[in-house]
Amino acid sequence: MKIGLFEAGLPNSDHDAGSAAIVELCALVQEMGHGLEYLYTGENPWGRTSDNIIYSHVPVTDNAAKLRVLQEKNIDVAIISRPGPAAQWLHSCKLANIPVIYFGHDIHHLRLALGNKFLPASKQVATRDINAMRLLEHNIWQQSAAVIYPSAQECNIVNAYCNKNHALEMPIYDLSAACEKYKNTPVNIKQEAGTKLLFVGGAHHTPNHDGVMWFASEVLPNLHIDFTLYIVGDWPEIIRTEIIKSWNANSKAKQVLEFCGVVPIESLYNMYRSTDIVIAPLRYGAGVKRKVAEALALGRPLIGTEISFEGININGLEPYILSETNGTAYANKIAEMLAGDMDKLLQELAGFSEVLLAKYSNNYRKKVLERALGLL
Repeated sequence: MKIGLFEAGLPNSDHDAGSAAIVELCALVQEMGHGLEYLYTGENPWGRTSDNIIYSHVPVTDNAAKLRVLQEKNIDVAIISRPGPAAQWLHSCKLANIPVIYFGHDIHHLRLALGNKFLPASKQVATRDINAMRLLEHNIWQQSAAVIYPSAQECNIVNAYCNKNHALEMPIYDLSAACEKYKNTPVNIKQEAGTKLLFVGGAHHTPNHDGVMWFASEVLPNLHIDFTLYIVGDWPEIIRTEIIKSWNANSKAKQVLEFCGVVPIESLYNMYRSTDIVIAPLRYGAGVKRKVAEALALGRPLIGTEISFEGININGLEPYILSETNGTAYANKIAEMLAGDMDKLLQELAGFSEVLLAKYSNNYRKKVLERALGLL
């Protein structure tokens, strides 16, 4: 079977979690013995290719051209990632009698609507655009033979709307293999830095930008410990300047902010292991957050909000790692964790990690993708 994977641009796993999910999906399809071709219509300034995937740039505009591409490529099944590519290719695939699996990273219209509750008016998404996204996603769900989302919560929304059972929960990362592969990489954070906090995510994803700004403006004034916060990801200078201004206005002596830029995954994993607490101060967003899943998979102390843990059942860990979404509560949770029984917490997290890794593995993911293919 030949599968065509349709995206907007080339991926870059080091740059963003969405790209990492796509690259891992390609590897999963190939590991199952299927042929794969990655088709993209746009340009991603951070995108890059890898040797083991066939890529095709297809800047087509009209339906006739799309149908010719689908015929020439001899595609049996289409996996379409995200709403934009689905809007471009879904109708053409239906005309060509090519069944479609929609790979949804999160439910976009819900994320956009929630974001408007926290963003300033100048950065809010227009209501008409949110409604248009909602209608688009509803149509995609109805027209696709199978739908994959990373959480049961999202799948329940799809199945309830469509009155079907074609939406399947599939963790979109093989964290089991990653944790094993990078378990012995050397630590690369200065050990003399004192208490070390870590935030992972780039500014291009607006919930990350909002979360770091909220931490600097609302959490930091209530945090009375010495620490260094390491931020991993792509943060343009204009945004770094904005955050540093807020940080300098609210920080105390020996509260240090350090932007680390984009780092390779092996470096990221040893940063997780060598920091005291991973923070995920997210006020909005949607779906499973890779940084949260990675920290939990590695059994690392983590503090997040209800939004941070969306799609992950942390039953039993709430008293340790879940914070209310207000600055005082978040600061207090950090102080409590540092002053508490860290050995007991690490033991609890290690047990949770075993359960999580059994699900975030290619063995589990293969079974879900096989079920999706069986729906076609």
